[in-house]
Formats: sequence, structure tokens, C-alpha cells
Amino acid sequence: MVRKHGFTLVELLVVIGLIAVLLALILPSVQQARSAALRIQCSNRLKQLVTALHNYHDRFQVFPPGTQLADYRQSSVSKSWNWNVMVFPDLEERALYESFDFNRDALELAFRPQTRSIVRALVCPADPLSATPVQWNHVKYGGEWGPNSYFGVSGTNALTTGLSGRECESNDPVAGNEFMVHSGVLFPNSSVRIADVSDGSSSTLLLGERGLTGEFGKWAGPGIPGICPWGLADVVLPGAINHPFIAGGMRANQRVRNGEFYFWSHHSDVVNFGFVDGSVQNITTSIDQIVFRGLCTRNAGEVIDGW
Repeated sequence: MVRKHGFTLVELLVVIGLIAVLLALILPSVQQARSAALRIQCSNRLKQLVTALHNYHDRFQVFPPGTQLADYRQSSVSKSWNWNVMVFPDLEERALYESFDFNRDALELAFRPQTRSIVRALVCPADPLSATPVQWNHVKYGGEWGPNSYFGVSGTNALTTGLSGRECESNDPVAGNEFMVHSGVLFPNSSVRIADVSDGSSSTLLLGERGLTGEFGKWAGPGIPGICPWGLADVVLPGAINHPFIAGGMRANQRVRNGEFYFWSHHSDVVNFGFVDGSVQNITTSIDQIVFRGLCTRNAGEVIDGW
């Protein structure tokens, strides 16, 4: 019998069912491919930042300070200019760089039109908040600030309980000779050279990523005031925190808006890191924490044989 009206209802339902099955099979692969592409884009942006830091080192024979902090005993200006701003000329952001007066405080309202800018090189494309300014709930400095996904590795730091930012500069407490403030490469007023990295440039971290969380992750931010290292949770992070009430280090993304003291990412079970030798690698979140702490120090003498 010749059919005059195309598919029967049964045939149409069968076709729709087959399409649904095919979509169910294809979509996970598409999502996986998209996630891999975003991780690669993130890795490329981190590589760009690491290269910019090396260009800075070539010009000045030293890496920039993790964050710039004036001595409060001599100045009322905190400055708060960070390593990321120092390499803006190498990120095709020279105009933004030249709009600042580095003798003044980055937190000044006069600079707010610039400091709320979203600089693409500073945000991970896999982060759903990467195109959204950070909302800082602060009485004086509240409002929108440009986001930052990449953090200088400041070492394996104990939080200096009860110490202000200026005291952080003159105190380097050690907890059991294991958690040392300023033991990494980028920390407050740091001036570390590649030659100072005696643990080996291929086994010492320079930068790492962390998802945007709450009001933390401002590229012009001073970090959490009163807690060492200055710039904490905005531009620098330690590889471990030894504190009775606050923990930090490396962990998997727990899909919640917290974790400002940890390195973590929106990639599946890995976090991208840049090393002092200029390489970029992804490190699994299941890495042994003792090994990870060793990667965060520049001259503690650890022997790290793979991870």
C-alpha cells in the first residue's frame, strides 16, 4: 500500500526516541570536549602570565613583588599594587598600566574606573564568574572590582595571628620549621630572582589558579587586612595554612562559594600551575599535600621526585 501522508505516528515516535538516545550519547562527549578546550584556554592564559613575569625578570633581573606594601611606620599609603599590574605592559594593557600613579594607593577612588576593568588575561574562561566584577562589601572601598583567577605562590605560610599588615613585613614566624611566611616567590614586597630558587626552577611554583569566590579575587585588591601574607585571597596564596581556625592549600572544587584560601579550579580534578622555569602544568587535586607544600617553597631543600 502506498502511503500518502509521510511517517505514521508510531514511526515518528521511534525517530524521536532515536534522536533522544543519540543526544544522550553525544552531549557528554560535547561537554567533555568543551571542558577540555576551556582548560587549555586557561592554561594558555597562565602561560601568557608566566611569560610576562619572565619578561619582567629579564628587564629588572628580579620578579616583581607579589604585592607592594609601604611601610606603615613611614607612610599612610598602603599602595597595594600587585605583580599582575606590574606585567600589564606585556599583556597588551600598557594604556591601563600607564593610567596609574604608583606613588599613590591602588584603592583610591580616583582609580576605580580602571580597577573595575575585566582584564581577560587574568581570568579563567571556565569560571562562570569570569565576566563579572567582584563585589567587595567594604564600608570605604565597596563596589565593583576587576576579577582575578591567578595567584602568586607566596610559599607555605602560617597566618600571623594578631599581626597587622606592616608587622607581616618584619615577622617571618616558623611553625615547627615547616610553615614559613615568605618562603615562595611572590609575596609582599618580594624581590626574588631565579638564582634564589635553589630548590630548582622546574620544581618550584610561580603561579596557580583559584576559582572566583564571594568578594575575593580582585586584581587590584590588598587581600584580607590584618592577616599575613598581605594580598591573601586576592593576588597571592600560600601552599598551606597552619592556623587553628583557617585551613588552606590545595583541594578539589566543592561547587560552593567559599575556599578563598585554597588553590582550586573549575576543571575536573586538576588545577593549572605555572612554574619558575616557565612551564605550565596541571596538577591533580589528589596530590600528596607534603609534596605540594614542597613545590610551593623556593629554597627549603625538599627533594621532589615527581608528583
